[in-house]
Parts: sequence; structure tokens; C-alpha cells
Amino acid sequence: DWSVKYEQDVPLQPRYEKNAPDLYIPTMAFLTYVVMAGLALGTQERFTHEQLGIIASSALAWGVFEILVHFITLYVTNLDTSLRIFDLLAYCGYKYVGINAAVGVSLIFSRFGYYSVLIYFSISLAFFLIRSLKLRVIPEGHTSYTASGNKRRLYFILFVAGIQPLLMWWLSYHLIA
Repeated sequence: DWSVKYEQDVPLQPRYEKNAPDLYIPTMAFLTYVVMAGLALGTQERFTHEQLGIIASSALAWGVFEILVHFITLYVTNLDTSLRIFDLLAYCGYKYVGINAAVGVSLIFSRFGYYSVLIYFSISLAFFLIRSLKLRVIPEGHTSYTASGNKRRLYFILFVAGIQPLLMWWLSYHLIA
């Protein structure tokens, strides 16, 4: 059961609900991404302290841009969902876990290891997002919604899940030797 439990129309806190999105893993993964980038650049003798600031700032800017695009998409397509900004931020932040794994493996196995792990985590993250967002974007009793509305909801879910592998690659390809 991938659904989030509710109490009086309010989702339970992540402390009490294992399926509730929280920001701990995405936040720690983002910080680890910056450290991992420094490590990868250091092993390639390309490290400068300015690079860490540039990497952190650009990743943060891409994250803000991504969230804005998702909310603008929800607004333009006129979709009413139970997603809130912190939920979407958590779901979009899980990509850093895959980036960290791919960059970490690339330190030992070079490009082959990087692309193997990146493909694995991309597929895993897309599957996870499709399963999780489906329950948040398409309500349980969705029979009252029109077919075009459900199609728009499905397209939104596929858009969010499909953009993550591209962003994972974009944020990490320059760290690989």
C-alpha cells in the first residue's frame, strides 16, 4: 500500500507514516551531492573552492526552476491535487540520492559504472514517482473526473517522473572524468 494515511483530512506526519514524503533524505542527499562533487573534482585535480559554490548554487537554481515549472504546469492544466510545495520538493529531491550513487561509483568504475548506476537509479526513481504521485494526483474515487482530466493528470505524473533522469544526468555529467 503506497498511499499516505490521513487523520481528519490532514496527512499524518512522516514520523508516524512511512509513505509520507519528508525533506530529510532530499536535504541530506543535496548536501552530500555538493561534498561528492568536491570529492570527484578533487580526484580529477579540478577542485577549486569556487566550484563548490557554483555547483551548489546551480543545483539549487535548477531545483527552484523545476518546482516552478511543475507548479506552473499544474496551474495551466487546471489540475487540483493534494500535492503541496514541500511534497513536490521532497519528491523532486530524491534524484540526488541517485546522483550521489552514480558519482560515487564513477570514482571506482569510471564512465561505465556511472552510466550503469545512473540508468538503474533513473528507472527506480521514475517507477517510485509514478507509483507515489499517482496516489496524490489521481484521487481514489476518480470516476467523477473527465477522461481528459485524467489524461492531463497522467501526463503531469509522467512529466515529473520523466524529467528526473534528465536532471540527474545534467547535474552530474560534468563531474565524471
